Parts: sequence; C-alpha cells; structure tokens
Amino acid sequence: MIDTEIKVDEGTTLELIENETIGLITLHGVARSTVDEWFDINVKLLTTWPKDKPYLVIHDASDRRTTITPYLRARVNDLYKMNLRKDGFAAAILPKSVTSQVIQVFMRYLRTEPMVVQIFFNVPDAVAWLKRSASRLNN
Repeated sequence: MIDTEIKVDEGTTLELIENETIGLITLHGVARSTVDEWFDINVKLLTTWPKDKPYLVIHDASDRRTTITPYLRARVNDLYKMNLRKDGFAAAILPKSVTSQVIQVFMRYLRTEPMVVQIFFNVPDAVAWLKRSASRLNN
C-alpha cells in the first residue's frame, strides 16, 4: 500500500483520490524547495505504486503562484532520466491561459510513451480522462 502521509509542507501535497486509484500532486508555488518536494513525491509514487494497478497521476499546477520555471523543467527531465516506472497515464492541470493552451497543443506532439500525458484546465476533466484510460486497459 502507498504511504498516504507524503504530505510535505504547504508547498506540495499528495492526495490519493477515487478510492486511492489516482495520485493528485498539487504544487503551491515554484520555490526550489516546493519543486524538490514535487520531485520526491513523484519518485516515491513511481517506486511504490502497485505493479498490478495502472499508474494514474494528476499534477495540479493551476495555483496562480505556480509557473513553469527552468528549475521545474530541469527536475522534470531529471525524473524522466531516472528510468522509473513509465507506463501509465498522467494529467497536468494548468491555469487557463494562452500559454497553457500553447503547451496543450505542444504536448500533443511530444513523445512521452509509454506514459500518456494530457493537459487539462480542471481536476474533474482530468479524473474523467484517467478513469476512461484505466478502464480501456482492463478491457
């Protein structure tokens, strides 16, 4: 079972939602300590997620204090280089803006396999997509 006590501080939080089938990681800012907490939570989830369950995660970066910084981009790259579990589905929640819409279009052409990544503007849409994606795996 996954340790649900991975709440670090006010900077980054983890909730297990939908009967603990989806990890919801929320960033509240872009301080290096917050980004490092986000990174650590991801490593923990990727290494402890049950192998018999589809990996489903939401990265909620919709907080107005959160933006994509060079440091955050570098930590995302560090995470990919670790070659941890990469199958599954990840949703990123961004604030509705022109920049976010450009990122959404860009993500359609970015190769992230076998992890499938989609951009959304709210958590309910991301949850619905993750549930549909997981149900397709079971059929």
